[in-house]
Amino acid sequence: MAVSGTTSSLLHAFAHGAVTRSDGASRAELVTGDSLLFRGEISLALSGYGGDCAAVRSAEGRFDLSERTGLAVGARGDGRTYRLRLRTSESFAGVHYEAELKTDPGALRDIQLPFAVFRAVSGWSEYAGHPPLDPALITSFGLAVPRSVAGPFALELTSLRGYRSPSIELPTERAPNADAWESWFDRVLWPGAREAAELPPSTRPTEVFQGASLRRAEERIPCYQTGAEVACEELLVVHAANTVARRAPGTVRACEAVVYLAMEAAYERAVALDLAAETGDYFAREAEAERVYARWLALAASIPASLREAGLEVDSVPSDASG
Repeated sequence: MAVSGTTSSLLHAFAHGAVTRSDGASRAELVTGDSLLFRGEISLALSGYGGDCAAVRSAEGRFDLSERTGLAVGARGDGRTYRLRLRTSESFAGVHYEAELKTDPGALRDIQLPFAVFRAVSGWSEYAGHPPLDPALITSFGLAVPRSVAGPFALELTSLRGYRSPSIELPTERAPNADAWESWFDRVLWPGAREAAELPPSTRPTEVFQGASLRRAEERIPCYQTGAEVACEELLVVHAANTVARRAPGTVRACEAVVYLAMEAAYERAVALDLAAETGDYFAREAEAERVYARWLALAASIPASLREAGLEVDSVPSDASG
């Protein structure tokens, strides 16, 4: 059912079925009652892991906050800056929306976070090609502690509610060469991504997300997810998809499909390359993962020439993936 955004309903929704997780060296728990207390201990022993030390996420639900401007949070913290996270029904695996929740030691603050300030994030990197947060489609709430200072942490939420204020207009504009980017995506990037993922030629980008909600519900192993995200940050295919999405907003969902497929291939490769992930015929799984990922590398290598031919250029080119 949809909720109205009242304090009691959102706090209760956050507490219901909430699950905490950590990087393995840190610890975290959520104590529920009249308020919510997210606490634990941060260790920097796994500093090479990146990402969050600890996090908590509510169970999936339906929260229509379309009549609200943002979230007002009653928070008593310890001076750390936390991350308030939202997921929506249209976010694919690995993507959520987050905003900083800054606290003062021991002080109870009422913090207003407009929905417009929530940015789309994959792992801990901003994903500029994702659509803006749609408050009508929120499915879960979460908190995370960034990897910063070792020691205990404690964040108490005394209230969580939607608030309303005059509407915020987000600028939208179509780049002068949007048609050229759309054409290049249709002619080069999508066919190449479809071939790299070994999908049938008739597959459309929207079909990639069929069943994605089930895959999103599966718990990903953090270290392998991190490895996949790092690999994708160096993949020119992903940079190109993000650039197309910025230049031609109408292609956003199609560009997401490209990034999603690349992330799936990178995640499987990260798992297969780890001996600890051995299941069944490990060597066959590793060889298959490498074969699939090599197709994405081949696509990345072909992109610069096709961009030059079209008179286009991506916003940024990874140093070792320019082809």
